[in-house]
Amino acid sequence: SFLRSLTTNLEFGSYSGYKLNFSKSTFYPINAAACTITQTEIPFRLAPDGFKYLGVNITRKISLIQDANFSPLLTKMCSDLQRWSSLPLSLAGRVQCIKMNVLPKFSFLFQCLPIFLPKSFFVSIDKAVTGFIWGGRVPRIRKGILQCPRSSGGLALPNFMYYYFAANIQKMAFWFKNPEAAWCILESLSCHSSSIRALVYSSLPILSSHFSSNPLVVSTLKIWTQFRRMFHFTEASVLSPICKNHLFEPATLDSRFISWERSGITTFKDLFDETFCSFSSYTCPNV
Repeated sequence: SFLRSLTTNLEFGSYSGYKLNFSKSTFYPINAAACTITQTEIPFRLAPDGFKYLGVNITRKISLIQDANFSPLLTKMCSDLQRWSSLPLSLAGRVQCIKMNVLPKFSFLFQCLPIFLPKSFFVSIDKAVTGFIWGGRVPRIRKGILQCPRSSGGLALPNFMYYYFAANIQKMAFWFKNPEAAWCILESLSCHSSSIRALVYSSLPILSSHFSSNPLVVSTLKIWTQFRRMFHFTEASVLSPICKNHLFEPATLDSRFISWERSGITTFKDLFDETFCSFSSYTCPNV
């Protein structure tokens, strides 16, 4: 079927005027049948283990994405900083070098790959950046002060972990603001015995892999947990839903809670306003 599809594309090219560039095209087998195709059967370069697309290395296993993308970038950054360390740059100039040459590369991967990164990864980045800024000497100003905005007396040195959090939490906002998006629906359907909203507002600790079969959802929730632990947001939120909530088992046993949801009582916050609300404040034509 692949060869038939290739023949069709070539015929289409004869009419459209477009041609396949075989030297720049890569064949990446996905299923078992495609993996049996050999290099001699196709005009493209065969890449069974992965390929590079728009600057991102795509691997066959999600567990290998960090080693294929972030680890090489960290190594290259250390090499670049060592080479640039001999340049006659001021302190402000070295900070600008980090902002203009290093940060965009990491920020691009943070935006493209929702992959959980341990704190040790960012410790390695900070260590290399600090060594470059101070030329290998003992720092004279605390990193936290350098990371403050200029209006507060700092030099706006990037905090890479904050950029990592912002890039991933920004994607989480779509779960609530645009749940009708196709990818949001797919990720929502991957959750079983709970819901994405319940997992986001749940108390810690939580093993997200017990509630979702989607590795990207699991990774994103791990990043969210990492963020909450860092800023000490460990308690459950009153914005947690009543139905489809693993922390509230009665909703799974009593169908009357569904009628609450139809009446507009969707979260625990809806149950009280300084005191418990009256049911007369909600209307439900279906009950």
